[in-house]
Amino acid sequence: MSAFRTGNTRRIESRGQMPINPARAQELLADEQRLSHAAEQMMAAITQNDLNHFPPQKIALDQQSRAHMLATSPAHRQGIREALDFYQSKSGDNVLMNISRMGYQTLPEFLKACDNDYHDDDNIDDFVENFGLKYSVLNEVEDSDDEEEVEDYEDDKAALKSRIEDTLSGPSQTLDAHLSQAPRIHNTPLLKGATGGDNLDSTQVNGNALLKSVLEGKAIRFNGFLSTSAEFKQAIDFCGRTERSVLGKPIMTIDLNSDAPEQEVLRRHALQLLERGQCDTGSILYHMEAQGAAGVSLNATKQENSAGHLDHEDEILMASQHYRACT
Repeated sequence: MSAFRTGNTRRIESRGQMPINPARAQELLADEQRLSHAAEQMMAAITQNDLNHFPPQKIALDQQSRAHMLATSPAHRQGIREALDFYQSKSGDNVLMNISRMGYQTLPEFLKACDNDYHDDDNIDDFVENFGLKYSVLNEVEDSDDEEEVEDYEDDKAALKSRIEDTLSGPSQTLDAHLSQAPRIHNTPLLKGATGGDNLDSTQVNGNALLKSVLEGKAIRFNGFLSTSAEFKQAIDFCGRTERSVLGKPIMTIDLNSDAPEQEVLRRHALQLLERGQCDTGSILYHMEAQGAAGVSLNATKQENSAGHLDHEDEILMASQHYRACT
C-alpha cells in the first residue's frame, strides 16, 4: 500500500491553519461520553453494512462474476483456476503474487527496495527461511545429520527464493488481467480487515503510517490485489480479532469532509494521540463503498469454473492499483 496527495489533502492542510478556540476545544474533548457514544453508533452500523446484508448487490455481483468467467475461453478458464489455486493456498503465495503485481520481478528485488539490510544476501536467505517455516513450505532440519535431508531443504529454500519469477509471475498476471477486465462494481459495500505491523512476510500494513496518511487527507492506494470480505465477521478475523467486543471502546469519529471547527479539533487530537503512541493501530478495519471498481466474487467465479470447494471467507477480490479516498 501507499498514499498519495489529492485536492482533499490540500484542503485539510489549509484547514490545519484554522485558529481554534482553546476553551472550546477543551470543552469538546472533555465530553468523552458523547464522542464515544457517537462512535459506538457508527461502529454498530458498520457491523450491519457488509455485502451479505445487501442481497440485491450480492446477487448482482455473483451473476456478474459468473458471466465474466463464462465469457472467457476454456483454456483461459484453466489458467484462472490455476491462478486462484495459487492465490488461495495456505503457503504464502498470495503474498508473493502481491509482490509480483507491485512490479517486482524477484523476491530479493522487493526486499532490497524495502530495507537496506536486504542488500546482504545472508539476510535475504534468512527471510526466505523464516517465510518458508511460517507458511509450512519448509520443514526445519536444524542440526540434521542426514545430508540428503539437508540438501533437499536447501533446494526447497532456493526454489522458494525464486518462486515469483519461476512460478507465480504468469498466474499473477493472468489473475490481475481477469480482475481488471471484470464488470465494474457500483454502490456496493465492502470490508477489509488487516493487522498493523508492516511485516514483509505478510500483507500487514504499517498502522501508524496508514492512520497518519488518512488524517492528512491522503488517498490510500492498494498496490497489489485488493482482497475484501462480504461478511463482517471475516473482516474482523483478519483484524486479528474474533468478537466485536474486543475491538475496544471507540473514542471518536472524524468527518474529514467537514470543515467544521469541531471536526478539526478532533482530527488534530487524533494526530497528537498517534504521535504520543497513545493510539493502537494494531487492528485496522476498512469500510469501503465500491464505485466503478473492477473485481469479482471468488466463490461465484469458482462455482462457474468448477475450481473446487468454496472458501468460507466469501472473498471479493479486485485488481491491483485501486485506491480509497478517505472520508
